[in-house]
Amino acid sequence: MRAQGQMVTVYKALARFIRMRAFLEATMQRNVFGSVVTALVSVSIMVTAMRTSAAPLIAVGPNIQVSNDGDAAHVEVMAAANPVNPLNILGTSITFLKPGSDIMTKTYASIDGGYTWTDAVTPQIFARGSADPQVAFGPNGTAYYVSLVNVTLKNVPHDQMMLYRSSDGGRSWSIPFNFGYRTKLGSFDHEQVVIDQSASRNRGRIYIGILYGPYPDYNVGVVHSADGGRSFQGPVLAASGHKKIGINDANPLVLSDGALILPYQDFEFETKKAKKSTYSTIWTVESDDGGRTFSSSRRAERQYTGSYEAMMARSRAGRFDEQTFADFADDPSTGPRRDRIYMVWSDRRSGNTKAWFAYSDTRGRSWSASKFVDPDTPRWASQYQPEVVVNRDGVVGIAWLDTRDSYRQDRYREYFTASLDGGRTFLRSTPVSSMASFPQGPGNARLIPLENDRATPLLGLRFMSAFTRYPAGGDYMGITTDLNGAFHPMWADSRTGTFQLFTAKVQVLPKLPSVSRKIPADITKKVAVTFGTISFNEAEKVYTIPVQIRNISKQTLYGPVALTVEKTIDPYDIQYDRVDPKNSFSILNATNGKQAVGAVFDYSRALGTLSVLEPGALSEAIVWRVHMGPTTQPYFGVRVRGYVTQ
Repeated sequence: MRAQGQMVTVYKALARFIRMRAFLEATMQRNVFGSVVTALVSVSIMVTAMRTSAAPLIAVGPNIQVSNDGDAAHVEVMAAANPVNPLNILGTSITFLKPGSDIMTKTYASIDGGYTWTDAVTPQIFARGSADPQVAFGPNGTAYYVSLVNVTLKNVPHDQMMLYRSSDGGRSWSIPFNFGYRTKLGSFDHEQVVIDQSASRNRGRIYIGILYGPYPDYNVGVVHSADGGRSFQGPVLAASGHKKIGINDANPLVLSDGALILPYQDFEFETKKAKKSTYSTIWTVESDDGGRTFSSSRRAERQYTGSYEAMMARSRAGRFDEQTFADFADDPSTGPRRDRIYMVWSDRRSGNTKAWFAYSDTRGRSWSASKFVDPDTPRWASQYQPEVVVNRDGVVGIAWLDTRDSYRQDRYREYFTASLDGGRTFLRSTPVSSMASFPQGPGNARLIPLENDRATPLLGLRFMSAFTRYPAGGDYMGITTDLNGAFHPMWADSRTGTFQLFTAKVQVLPKLPSVSRKIPADITKKVAVTFGTISFNEAEKVYTIPVQIRNISKQTLYGPVALTVEKTIDPYDIQYDRVDPKNSFSILNATNGKQAVGAVFDYSRALGTLSVLEPGALSEAIVWRVHMGPTTQPYFGVRVRGYVTQ
């Protein structure tokens, strides 16, 4: 009977929600701001009341585009947070921005908590091209950037690993340390960086895990620096495939006593064996002397890939949910799970690609039973690119790309979950990206030419696109956590049809924050408007204008927030008697359907889960679609209304 009563209550609440939504739509059509915000507040109160007020909450901030440097693909993403400045976030990716026929890596730095970003490319990388970017911070706040730079030695192309340093949070970079090229070692590949943040004698030591050795010699090793990247020792061999099996390194960890954990995975590289293989084995090795020697290998898990035929069929069908290397994190807190190692990986043992999870309390000697990160995901959906990080309080955060919102499996979104009990249970997963991404969009399909192949009597001309080379957005995505414990996932987002770097601030809160009484207010003078990259569709004569709202006041602003167009004629044109009657345009996507004066854009969903805009914060971009010719010079006189506290 109690269960029946609860169900009746839920049905009544849903009925009220449906009636409220109908009322909201009607008031939006009438363009009465007071009615609009009243309806939105009513819906918000009802939804909040249906939650358990004491339950932990995953609060997602506005989606912010990190890369605003051109309509070209950005893939293979990494992120890092300054351990002494919570507002300094650093990102990097491979970009298709290099003129000509190559790719290059760039960095993106924020000093306001991830709202605005400054991009940088070094002269060596701009001239030669590069790949496999990594960023990290030392314990004193020095930023480091590592990339594989293209060079040609004796008419043979090679990759040279270069390391850059920055004393201004990643906005500018030093002359690089060049690791050079040694014939016996071959080119370094798939470098993975970690810096010792512990209180041990090796605090500040830089470790770079690398793959090296001329084919078919697969070796995983470490180079290390004790002087801030000015000189390096190594590589020191950590594991070898002994020319029988391929191996590659994953992201290394440093525990609280300075012990270095280096994970790696094996795989069959000979074609006949690869066609029969259905899994890869994940291993770890440990060094307790600063990377000078390593333990024997410790088996962690198997990553099931499925059959070779099934994998090739997926590729030919244009599937983008590729499997990538496992990702690792350790607990840096002072709590009972300090130094616990967490591992996530993409796996096909249950059919479609899913995110799996395990942990070790024995430095990788033994592991917990493996389990799904999110068992509630639909069976037909895929989860891939899982990344894990642990914040200062020991909260485990996991982000991944997920196709559950696309039954046709042609789109994905970034998702996030967290565990407050060391991975025993997870909070209900929540989408981070506010819009779905279409990886086979026109920007990702754009071809670039590769080098001329002279290995045969014919001159071979090869091409690639971002989608054909990086259908999953690269070999890895990024996630980091700042000094205050907030999470910052960074992913390759393709909502426009072109992979771009996006991020959002994600907080795991014990409960919904309480706010004192809010009152409606005209907040026009408390905000400024900023713009993303504006584009024009010549065939449709439609401009798309990404518009964001920034809080320039010292007062926190609250949603619902709406922007209303009150004038469409520039006051200066009236003053100087130069109003052009042909200077006409129409807004195509206002929330209330109006096309000129009276058009309302609702920015409530652009403020994130908590519907709040703190001082200095930036909203997500709402894209305005405006129909007009290329000679039209539009003007919008707008008023912004929202809420403040008394």
